[in-house]
Amino acid sequence: MSASFLHQLRTGRRDNPGIKYLKAIADFFGVPPAYFFDDEEGERVQAEVTLLESMRDNQVRSVALRAAGLSPETLRTVQAFIERARELEGLNVSDQSPPS
Repeated sequence: MSASFLHQLRTGRRDNPGIKYLKAIADFFGVPPAYFFDDEEGERVQAEVTLLESMRDNQVRSVALRAAGLSPETLRTVQAFIERARELEGLNVSDQSPPS
């Protein structure tokens, strides 16, 4: 796959890369080919990417790691507390929902 071919796809000069190239692009980005066609799959992958991006923050990672081993009831309580804190800070509570 040439750089000019990718540029044509990116700028809309070409709009049908074919299954071979689509699979290669999906493999490169670590997503299933369905990501490009299925809105549900695209949303699922985007939720995973958002989660991974948030885990780059040391404080977020620390909270997540320290929650390991807590009972389901305690995890629900912690989750409710975090959702309330996000609401109080004017953040969209559903922005950081884990993928289902």
